[in-house]
Order: sequence, then structure tokens, then C-alpha cells
Amino acid sequence: TKIALHVAARKALIVPTCSSTLSSLDVLSSCRRNRKEQKGSTSASYVRKHFCVPVIFGTSRSHCAPQLKAYFFLQVIHARRKFGISPPNISGPPEFERIFRAQVNSSEYFPIFVALLWQAGLFFHQGLAAALGLLYLYSRYCYFMGYRASSSDRLTPIYFSTGVLWVLIAAATLGLLHFFLSHYVGLNVLRLIAA
Repeated sequence: TKIALHVAARKALIVPTCSSTLSSLDVLSSCRRNRKEQKGSTSASYVRKHFCVPVIFGTSRSHCAPQLKAYFFLQVIHARRKFGISPPNISGPPEFERIFRAQVNSSEYFPIFVALLWQAGLFFHQGLAAALGLLYLYSRYCYFMGYRASSSDRLTPIYFSTGVLWVLIAAATLGLLHFFLSHYVGLNVLRLIAA
């Protein structure tokens, strides 16, 4: 029943949190409703421990990334006006092309980052995922600013952000592997390591 409850809770609340219309407070009140409905049930603590906190924490982290993307978009709009390049043109002075390319590159990695952030937060450890998410966003900001100045200044931040993505991939993979092994095979890897 824990697996069914876990899957049902994810279907009920994660899908809406991916849209921009549901805030962290809506998720919190929904979790509180679930707790009140589950009072006296043994599965209430399971929902609270494994679902409500990660979703609230994950939602607040995920809201930082679109704001950073919006900042990058605004920088491209400003550069278009500054250099007199109207859409759909994407070529112009090297300064404009660097800003445009930095924004496009960040947009290309955005879906990968958000998916890995959620998986690492839900299945591995939410604190680690939050810290890695903030590091990734900061390195992307440094990448944008470095690329804006010169193409060689982008290298250190892009290597760092790629390293953070690899750590998120590892955390998400380990978390998913542990989840499936413990729930479907009955093999608790953490107990085996501790023994």
C-alpha cells in the first residue's frame, strides 16, 4: 500500500507543481489536507516524510531557474535594442552573438537540469539536490556573464556547471536504483552497506 500511496501522491501533486499556476503555499496546504485526511493512519507519516517536504522544497528551488532564464531573455532583448538587430535575425556584432548564444545554450540545458533536480530531490536527498541546484544556477549565471565579456571567460563556469549536472545525474540514478531495488526486489542496499 505504501507504493500505491507514493505513486498516487506523486500523480496528484507533482503534475500541478510543474505548471506556474500552483505556488509552494498551494502545495503546502494540499499536504496539510492530506495529513488531516490520513490522521490515525500509518501511511500519513509515509506521505509526510517521503512526499510533502520534498515537493515544497523542490517547488521553491525550481522557481529560481525560470527567473534566471527570464533574466537571460531580457539581456538578449536589451542587446537586440542596443545593436539594432530585430527578430528573426540572430547574427550581428560579436557582442550580440555571444549574449544570444549564452542565452540559447542555457535554454538548451534547462529541461535536463529541472528533470535531474526533481529526481535527485525526490529519490536521493533533497538537501543535496537543493545545494547542487543553487550551485548550478550560480555557475550558469557566471557562464552567461563570462560569455558576455569574452568567449574564453565562459569555459570555467561551463565546466563547473557540467560537473554539477553529472553529480545530479549520479544522485538521481542512485536514488532511483535504491527506490526500485528496495520496493520491487526487496533488497535494501543501505542496510547491506551498513552491515
